[in-house]
Amino acid sequence: MAIRSNRSAYRPARGRSASVDGLARRTVVLALCGCVGSLLDALLTLSHLAHGGEEANPLLALALTHGTALFLQLKIGLTGVGVWVLATHHQCPLAARGLQGLALGYGTVLVYHLVLCWRLV
Repeated sequence: MAIRSNRSAYRPARGRSASVDGLARRTVVLALCGCVGSLLDALLTLSHLAHGGEEANPLLALALTHGTALFLQLKIGLTGVGVWVLATHHQCPLAARGLQGLALGYGTVLVYHLVLCWRLV
């Protein structure tokens, strides 16, 4: 009885980064959407706060009491770590769905910010 190998599941080591597969273009685009969405969310939140709004996230509201820099570092840093973990495990279906959900979530939040800006004008 011959044992057949599944070539698609295993690739022999090649080069310096043999244990790490390259990221698919879709993964890179979704990761960038998550990071840029986080940055835009933070900046639009600060704009909203300048017009009398409130931060909905209690952890970030606490960070705002210590200054804008801490707020931006925490907001963008936490999102960046999450995006990095999901992108690193992009071959896992749950991580891939997580990246898609993150991009969709930030898209929704940005639409919400646009509605708030429209109401302020």
